[in-house]
Amino acid sequence: MALMYVVIGSVVVWAIYRAIVKARSSSVQEIPLKVTVRYEKSGTETRRDSEEDEWEGSFWEVEQPHPTNARLHLRYVDGAGQQTERTVDVRQFGAFGPSCLLIGHCNLRNATRSFRTDRIQSCVDVETGEVVSDVRSYLQV
Repeated sequence: MALMYVVIGSVVVWAIYRAIVKARSSSVQEIPLKVTVRYEKSGTETRRDSEEDEWEGSFWEVEQPHPTNARLHLRYVDGAGQQTERTVDVRQFGAFGPSCLLIGHCNLRNATRSFRTDRIQSCVDVETGEVVSDVRSYLQV
């Protein structure tokens, strides 16, 4: 008789445990993670977040990067043709093919971003108010 109570008790505990596990698994919602993978010329794999413009290029491809410290307000056209206005705390710049590439903290996206100078429509130094016509020459000073 005691053995029967142990078996019945075990079955009840097992049933309660399965109900709890099932309730927890049905309340968990999977969130899909979208990661885009791009292969560079060197054959290495890089991951890009969904907000990053995939036409920007990699700052690792810059020839002889120069450190700088400038806060610029840019009117910028990305690779998809969308125009945005951004304030960027530029930290480095360097030659990138025929143009120049900037890297810095973008206040619009609150993240580090790179910007091609040939896509900058207008540029103003936030601290001085000076309109910058040639960003590369301006940052080299």
